[in-house]
Amino acid sequence: MLKEALNSDNLAKYNRVLDDDKGTPLLFVIPARTPTGKLRRRPENSGLSSLDFLERWLIAAAIEKNPELINNRETKFLRELHVVGIFNAKQGENTAASNNLRKALWREHKRLP
Repeated sequence: MLKEALNSDNLAKYNRVLDDDKGTPLLFVIPARTPTGKLRRRPENSGLSSLDFLERWLIAAAIEKNPELINNRETKFLRELHVVGIFNAKQGENTAASNNLRKALWREHKRLP
């Protein structure tokens, strides 16, 4: 995974952001761990669907916060996906149904002691 994060294309993107002088570029490395806490090795060309899902989910969350995200891997779909009042929402388009869905998805629950 670190090889992928530091490949020439990603390093070029990172350096482009460094040259921009707007904000602080960040690179997070999140290790996969086994149930016992050891680092999990990802064999080349293996499909660990949990890691693939996590990567897509993190990119989607990042695009929602920063539409100018320079990561372009699989982002065309995420940038074009639109759910009224929920994802890539436009200002003022909320409906009663989208408000109820948003509350159901992101409401904080009180935990029992």
